[in-house]
Amino acid sequence: MTTPRQHLADVFVELAGGNPDLPLDPPALLAALADHSKELVGARACGVLAVLRGAESGEVYASEDGARDLILDAYHRGQGPGPRCRATGKPEPRTDLRTQIMRHRWSHYVPRALALGYTEVAARPLRGQE
Repeated sequence: MTTPRQHLADVFVELAGGNPDLPLDPPALLAALADHSKELVGARACGVLAVLRGAESGEVYASEDGARDLILDAYHRGQGPGPRCRATGKPEPRTDLRTQIMRHRWSHYVPRALALGYTEVAARPLRGQE
C-alpha cells in the first residue's frame, strides 16, 4: 500500500516529467495537476485556469465539467475566488459560499456554484514563465 507521502512524491515525479506516458506539454501537465490536486487536497473538484499575458480568454483544465464551466464563467465575469486571487496575487482561503456575505459579494458566481453542489471554494496563484 502506498503511503500519503509516497503518493505525493509520485504525483510530483509525474508532473516533473518522470512518467513516459505523460508528455511534457502544458495542457497535459495542467490537466494532470487539476486531477491530482483533487485527491491531494480532498476536494470534490479542482481546476487550473491558464491565461497567457494579454489574452482575451483562458484555457481551463478541471477534474469535472461543472468545475471547468464555473471557472471559465468566473474568469469572464470577474467573480469568484479565481479572479480575486489573480487580482491580488495572493491565495484566496477556503470560503463558505452559503453565507449572505458571499452571496452578495459574488452574486452571479455563488448561485451557480451552489447549484453544482460546491459549498466551499479556494484559489491559489500559479504563475509560470512564458
